[in-house]
Amino acid sequence: MKVTNYLSYYVGKLLKGCRLCMKGMKLVYFATGLCGRSCFYCPLSKNRKGSDVTYADEVPVSNIDDVVCEARAIEARGAGVTGGDPLLRVDRVVETLIALKKAIGKDLHVHLYTTTQPYVDETSLSKLLDVKIDELRFHPNLEVDDELAPLKKAIDMGFKTGIEVPAIPGYEDRILKTIERARRLGASFVVINELEMTESNAMSLQIRGFRLKEGSISAVEGSWETAMILLKSVEDLSLNGHFCPAYIKDSVQFRNRLRRKARNIALPHEIVTKDPLLVKGVIEPPEKMSFEESLAILRSIAPSLHIYVNHHKKRFECNYRELKRLAKQLKSMGFKLSVVGELPTSFREQVMAKPI
Repeated sequence: MKVTNYLSYYVGKLLKGCRLCMKGMKLVYFATGLCGRSCFYCPLSKNRKGSDVTYADEVPVSNIDDVVCEARAIEARGAGVTGGDPLLRVDRVVETLIALKKAIGKDLHVHLYTTTQPYVDETSLSKLLDVKIDELRFHPNLEVDDELAPLKKAIDMGFKTGIEVPAIPGYEDRILKTIERARRLGASFVVINELEMTESNAMSLQIRGFRLKEGSISAVEGSWETAMILLKSVEDLSLNGHFCPAYIKDSVQFRNRLRRKARNIALPHEIVTKDPLLVKGVIEPPEKMSFEESLAILRSIAPSLHIYVNHHKKRFECNYRELKRLAKQLKSMGFKLSVVGELPTSFREQVMAKPI
């Protein structure tokens, strides 16, 4: 058993999809919230679950151009296609992946999640042959004795195929049985995720006796231990396996992806920090002074200062270090000054504000 630089665990060879994902190099393409199942542990948010909505990373999208734009913003080297079950909208998925590979490059690495529902058949799988799927990850039905028929069909069609499962405490035997069946059918890898408790599945998990792990905001108690037991079995079966703890998605993958995006969306006056945040100086006009008059005064006081006029938020922005040098004079005139930090997302959520 080996440990990655991000403190996840793997046996055999680490999947390229996982490697790129942890580095923040993968666009997360949420194809639809529709799914043929209703797993009690499904962590999807309430606004996505059961709805035919599409996202590129955290951004709701309405067309393919929006997806391509987000992929370019994070300098994507791959895409993870997820849902819901993407194969319920397979034509949408194929059209989007063709556009992404045309825009980013034909070597764009793609892993796609799906289920073992009956509609995942030769007809739907054959449509994926129009685009190269590097890793086809099946989520088996853990509530029944899943025969994994779609997985076998995909293997026969030439897809690199494996399964991805949550590490559910108490389900060790049935998960291991599913892994052994997948191996017999020709699967080459297993990805194990730490079970997460979210707003949407909390009640369902709690009535079954699950609770949060102490010190975690999402990981379920006992899931880590279950995952390590399963990963050891995966190693004994000579399969490639990866255990992805809950903190990887929140503290590693998401943050690394934001770092890549920050480099591309930062405006000239914004400083990118390690967090990452977009940090800048903010100037708010005095109460009885018009926006236009305020701008004229700022430009007369500091003609060489790069001032960004934020009409949407009715404020002026500039390099915060330069603003501090002008602070005494501007404050004496009634301007309100602060240093602001925003997340480098499409929404630019403000998470820090310190008055100067």
